[in-house]
Amino acid sequence: MRALLPVGLVLACTIPNPLFDPEGPGTSGLESTGNGTPTSTGSSTAGEGSASTGAPTTGTSTGDSSGDSSGDSSTAVSSATTGDTTGDPSTGEPASCWPQEADGWPLDGEPLDVFADESPRDPFLTPDGLGLWYIAADPPRPFLSTRASLGEPFPNGVQQALWGNDPSIQPGYPTPMLGGMELLFVSADDVYSAIATGDAPSKYALPVPLTPPSSADSEGKVTATADSLTVIVTRRDGPPIAPDFPAKSDRFYQYTRPQPQPGAAYAGGAPVTPMVGTLGLAICPALSPDGLHLFFSSTESATLTKANAGDVIAIYYTSRPDINTPWEPPQAIAITHGGAEIVCPSSVTGDGCQLAFHRFGLEPSTYSMYLAQRAA
Repeated sequence: MRALLPVGLVLACTIPNPLFDPEGPGTSGLESTGNGTPTSTGSSTAGEGSASTGAPTTGTSTGDSSGDSSGDSSTAVSSATTGDTTGDPSTGEPASCWPQEADGWPLDGEPLDVFADESPRDPFLTPDGLGLWYIAADPPRPFLSTRASLGEPFPNGVQQALWGNDPSIQPGYPTPMLGGMELLFVSADDVYSAIATGDAPSKYALPVPLTPPSSADSEGKVTATADSLTVIVTRRDGPPIAPDFPAKSDRFYQYTRPQPQPGAAYAGGAPVTPMVGTLGLAICPALSPDGLHLFFSSTESATLTKANAGDVIAIYYTSRPDINTPWEPPQAIAITHGGAEIVCPSSVTGDGCQLAFHRFGLEPSTYSMYLAQRAA
């Protein structure tokens, strides 16, 4: 689900986007794939914890804002920021941007273009906004960039896994959970889990597939709560969108695990695709750390072609009171779209104030990452 997925509707969210590529392997989407190839098939309020030092806290699957951070688990913290450290002096609560719902976002973000690693893509913000995971190098591997404060730029990252330089491991959409003790990602159309066993650059053990949420169909993107209890995956089993996307389109499915244990099995598979317009396009889901908020890309246009995709596809926002209830009607956010590139969300901080997103082009294939911020 990175840049251009092959023949589907998963317009995607990362570098090469197979979902939009009619020549891609069996997809019909509009998303960019996690392995750096564009695709055409389709994307909890503030989890707490420090990106660089946070150990897992006690987040719950019901959207408790005390969810875990996705950073390094080496040092426990009693409390962690979720963006703005000043908070509300009248209540003592951390500041939050979630009351704004879809409002408050700028028209564009700041480019995330400082990374020297080869082909950086799939940006994932830790809940506190101090860490940024991404995929880079050849073969692709997860990297982590950390900054000391929210006002600083992200420096070049540090590789987090070697995996023997095995080229068959092609990770996309890195999703650290449980304070970084577990890393989920998509590779070869399935969802994989890697458990932390040491330090960078060989922090994670060899990944193993998770079935479910992996299935006989193709999974293109994974997004999860910080406590690991709730996962949403995109699966290419939806209807095609004629005439340019004749393969299957993306649908979102939600899975849960009974306890926050790295590598534990998931169960479920409930359909949770938010609907926009008549085409039902839904790609690039980015779930908040507590599972109660979702950003994704879609369109209200009655027609979708390769020629107009960049103009009509926008980022949408929706929420729900708990993880077992349907999404509220989605609303488009202000971040601009239009032209040759398609815009897709990647991740959001726990306070809802910072959003990582990317843009990708189909013909020619292009990819770029951005960070947008709104004030609480």
